[in-house]
Amino acid sequence: MEVVANASEAKTDDKVSINYSAEELIKMPVGLNFESIINLTPGVTGSGTGVSVRGSQTGQVLYRIDGINVKDDTGGNTTLYAPLPDSIEDVQVVLSALNSRYGLVNGGQINMVTKSGSNNWEGTIRSYLKRNAWQANLANASPADNHNLNDEDFSRYVDVTTSGPIWKDHLWFSLGARFQPNQAKRVMLGYTAHGRLADGTTVPWDTLRNVSGNTAQYGLRPMSTYGLNPGVDSIVNAGPGGTYGVSLEDAGQIVNSATSYNKVEGKLTGAINENHVVYLTLLTDGTTEGASIGEHTGDPWMVQSKSMIGDLKTKTQAYTLGWNGTLSSNWTIEARAYLASRKAYDVPNPNPGVSVMGYMASQSPDMTIVQEASGLGHDWINWEDGYRYGTMENRLSTYNQPEKRGNQGYSVNLKTFQDFMGKHEIDVGGEFVGTVYNFGRSKEGSRAVWQGGWYKDSATGGYLYPVFRRGAPGTAPSEILSKGAGDPGNGWPGLSPTNDQFVHWSDAMRGPSAHMEMFWNNPSDAKNSTTSFWVNDVWTLSSQWNLLLGARLNRLIMQDEGGHEVTSQNLLEPRLQLKFNPDGQNKEVYSFSVAKLASAYSDQMANQFRGNEWEIRTVHLWSGANLAIPQPGFDTPGALSDAPVGTYNGYNYTGKNMNGVRFVDYATLIDPKNYGSSFDFVDARQTYIAKNLRAPFTIELNLGYQRNYDSGYFKANVVKRYYKDDIVGPIHGYGTDYLVHMVSPAPNDPLRMYKGASYWINSGFTREFTGLEFAFRKQLTSRVSMEGGYTWDRTTGTNALDYYNWKNLRESLLTPAQQEMAVGKGMLNRNQVGHLILTYVHPVGRGNVSFSLKGDTWLSGFTTPYGRADYRALAGFQQLPSTINGERVVDIDPRPGNADPYYSVLLGNYNDYKTGVDYYQVGAKIQWDIPIGLGKTHFVGYISIDNLFNHFILTDQYGYFSDQVTGYNTAWWDGVISGRSYAAYRGGQTYGAAGNPWAPNNSYNNGWGGRRVGDFSFGFKF
Repeated sequence: MEVVANASEAKTDDKVSINYSAEELIKMPVGLNFESIINLTPGVTGSGTGVSVRGSQTGQVLYRIDGINVKDDTGGNTTLYAPLPDSIEDVQVVLSALNSRYGLVNGGQINMVTKSGSNNWEGTIRSYLKRNAWQANLANASPADNHNLNDEDFSRYVDVTTSGPIWKDHLWFSLGARFQPNQAKRVMLGYTAHGRLADGTTVPWDTLRNVSGNTAQYGLRPMSTYGLNPGVDSIVNAGPGGTYGVSLEDAGQIVNSATSYNKVEGKLTGAINENHVVYLTLLTDGTTEGASIGEHTGDPWMVQSKSMIGDLKTKTQAYTLGWNGTLSSNWTIEARAYLASRKAYDVPNPNPGVSVMGYMASQSPDMTIVQEASGLGHDWINWEDGYRYGTMENRLSTYNQPEKRGNQGYSVNLKTFQDFMGKHEIDVGGEFVGTVYNFGRSKEGSRAVWQGGWYKDSATGGYLYPVFRRGAPGTAPSEILSKGAGDPGNGWPGLSPTNDQFVHWSDAMRGPSAHMEMFWNNPSDAKNSTTSFWVNDVWTLSSQWNLLLGARLNRLIMQDEGGHEVTSQNLLEPRLQLKFNPDGQNKEVYSFSVAKLASAYSDQMANQFRGNEWEIRTVHLWSGANLAIPQPGFDTPGALSDAPVGTYNGYNYTGKNMNGVRFVDYATLIDPKNYGSSFDFVDARQTYIAKNLRAPFTIELNLGYQRNYDSGYFKANVVKRYYKDDIVGPIHGYGTDYLVHMVSPAPNDPLRMYKGASYWINSGFTREFTGLEFAFRKQLTSRVSMEGGYTWDRTTGTNALDYYNWKNLRESLLTPAQQEMAVGKGMLNRNQVGHLILTYVHPVGRGNVSFSLKGDTWLSGFTTPYGRADYRALAGFQQLPSTINGERVVDIDPRPGNADPYYSVLLGNYNDYKTGVDYYQVGAKIQWDIPIGLGKTHFVGYISIDNLFNHFILTDQYGYFSDQVTGYNTAWWDGVISGRSYAAYRGGQTYGAAGNPWAPNNSYNNGWGGRRVGDFSFGFKF
């Protein structure tokens, strides 16, 4: 069951690894995919795609197919590509890569090798069938939360593979394809919602859509000032009249959709002569989602009109070209070049233009708008104070270029075999690995407009937008709404100074008056690169002793989308392993190793602080300077006699007093001349500070034992890892020393201000991982085999991010006892994971029928839940000045979403587990491979059922309720106490009760979720 690859590196044993053959895996109740296989391996903890190898962070796992690095470096997905199951030859899970040829991650890696073809013709035709109805929800799962109910219930596809000779003894091929009927589904445009009044009364969706009658005060309509200026309110609420009315677009409507798939992969292997082999692997797949709204990122509450419905396309390509050669009797060479990329193309908009996003508001000050299905409020509007509103969109532009992510690499390795005081197998080589990421031009193109809603003409479909401003014409416009208690004359009474939802925060200033945002970032590719050189010597000292010595030197570079270097580093990774087998026959092998395993710079890491298209922009308030008729500010005397007559900018004025309000058409609304000079700006390039970042690494000590049998093995490892230089952030200081003097990103813009910086640094703390791993495989009889593993581990240390965040405030304002409450030291987490697989194989002619049982268990505990307290409530706190030299001061740049002025407070004893998983389940699989008497043709297939006798108790470490923590605000995120509700998105659950681990959304179907999973496959092998 050794992994056989085109490169001999897959056959070396200078690593701690577990190997699986495709023949073995097809009999197990697991999927032939990266996620299912890696979860079987001792030393691996976690679930689904979020796995940790020997205590590593979840993004520190490398995935390769025929040497192609297909890891999704952004962390958005596990891999960029997954091969057809019948194309897989072998799989190897590497827990500790001791040979210095391996690098890029400090966790582990999983290598898949696909079939190469031979002089024999072979192939498969296999159909796969699945049905949502075969998968049972947990008893406490709400069917209303199951978005899969809108999907077609039956999933089926056919995989075809074939391989054989093109030129016998010289050139072979392997080819595979997936054929899948279009998958029908139903798409809801936006989400329906209902209102929830302060007394708990529910206001249904139909009432929210209704702006007339006895319940009109609850209806959604364009925003007004809600009493700040009654004259403005009367005009906005009345609307333009005639055939114009409130439009919620197509919210709640269901449209039919279809998704099509294509997948083709192939491999060519050619022998130039007996000493030189070249190979080419090509992997492609694509998805076209019809009737899609076409957003890569965006608020899921957005309501798109049907004009935006179209095809959303995703395309993945990966290939490698390699050469293996024997240069002489003791010299070999391997060379490889590869590329893997995924591009996602936005939906073509028939009428792109400039995006306009409007925010409809309730007319009731005590109503919260919540999602219809689950009863959960918008996390960004569900505040204690203020009016509630919902977001709508009536025009979207397309991305100017696709979202893009991928990897490329080149490597050369020379191997020589030398005799000198024993035998030496020496590798010398180098490689270049680069990752690329492009956010994709934001859907607004170079600018976008936010405003307080619209009215739609039922006859023509045209829009009119109410706009108004403060201040006299010709003067710089100012904000309509308050940014806090510091401007009492400019705000709405009763709003909390921090919970005012109409401030300029992570995306935009939210409010009834229009503003424009202009984007200034270079939309090119962001890149990371690692250039490495290595030398590695596997030294056979005698028949009993082996010594591995190796070193890997890396040059790491991180670049932003403008091509500017963000940070760089030179990094050395030494490796050592000593093996001893007493009898010289490898029946028993004792090993000790020490190695430094380092991460490369990843896009997942870098995208936290590399500014993308949204994070470099200026904000411009509505001025009305280019209107066909002057517009007075609603707070000026001119508004009292504002009675225009005539048709201007799309609206017919009749002499009615407009109180400074204008109704304008789309062309007028998106005209930059109607907006003032920049009022505010965001520029992550200036406020995100990540200087001299070092790549995280671990120092690993491993003591191993392996007992080899004629038909199996037993392996045991005791592991100690010290994780260092973890990157933590964003970290905020406070006070004038932490302010950045900001320069507007817009050319020739004179606006300047001071903002608090957000820092990313290397942690000064060490996470200590201790693990005990067992793996075994044994052929019990000629027909019965057993294999499995067990993992026990724990991680201790300090939560570095919680310690560093507001560190200077803690040290200056907190007592030592309070600091200890904010920074716990001790157990971080502990896991026990076990797997056992029993397989019975019954011969049938030249084939077989097998029955396999698999049991999994996972017990884990985490001590991470913290409450929060507000630093402004601490004795001795001093407020920053509102201006410095006449320029505005903002304590934290709000764009990172870290403007909450809190520090962590640990709830309870640090070593008491507050969260975790208690899980066990059983899976079963019947597989058949039966000759049917027609040449070499076999009837093949399987029936698999997973999560039988499922038991899953989950308590989540995020989103807790508590009233334990006192301070400025004790909102729903502040902590957890026994018996209280927890997790805003887990309604009705309590701490310690059975949770609903996303099972209704079908996210965990690889033996880790809370629902039974069944699938069925049949076909032919020849």
